[in-house]
Amino acid sequence: MCGRYSLEFDEDFYKRYRLANKLPAKPNYNVTPSQLMPVVVAHSPNRMEFMLWGLIPFWEEKNEKPRYLANIRDDSIINKRWADKYVQFQRCLVPATSYFEWKKTSDGKVPFLFKLTGRKYFAFAGVYSIYKNPKNRAEVKTYSIITTTPNKIGGEVHNRMPVILKEEDEQKWLNPDMVEIDHIKEFLKSYPDSEMMKYVVSTKVNNPSNNIYKIIKELKGD
Repeated sequence: MCGRYSLEFDEDFYKRYRLANKLPAKPNYNVTPSQLMPVVVAHSPNRMEFMLWGLIPFWEEKNEKPRYLANIRDDSIINKRWADKYVQFQRCLVPATSYFEWKKTSDGKVPFLFKLTGRKYFAFAGVYSIYKNPKNRAEVKTYSIITTTPNKIGGEVHNRMPVILKEEDEQKWLNPDMVEIDHIKEFLKSYPDSEMMKYVVSTKVNNPSNNIYKIIKELKGD
């Protein structure tokens, strides 16, 4: 799964994701579900929008306090009939600079940070939905991150990992003309572990209120 990630932010962000618009944003070092975060949608041109992390599926549309899906498995998004419209017509990029996973040990859960080597930004494969509050009809856009079987470096910590798209595949993922499931599933695979790195970070990341640069730094012994 992917329950936390980080997004460092600077002016390179807009160029990196080929954005036609600019919205004010700031770094978030400890992104948690239900937070409002930048998402990239459309294709030619790409646009930046803010959405809530946690896709609200259509069967929750009548609930004023709906449940959400922070992650959706790759096999579910491809094989479950309810997921068709999301993966075929409502794909998005979820920008990030790193993500966290926890490894179960005899001493408790140890948090690890994962990032790409030599690259600051990357993008998770995501899907989004539009929820209308049944009481006031207010629209809220929400998104989910697709997960897959981990590569070697990810599997050492957790049995799932987020789908990270190669940079050259990001525009293909957004292309609205790509609706064939057989083509879409080609993107749903683990990122090459030779191009990733991981290290242990402080358990301060466990607390969502700890949104500071220090939590993404490697934890080193005395």
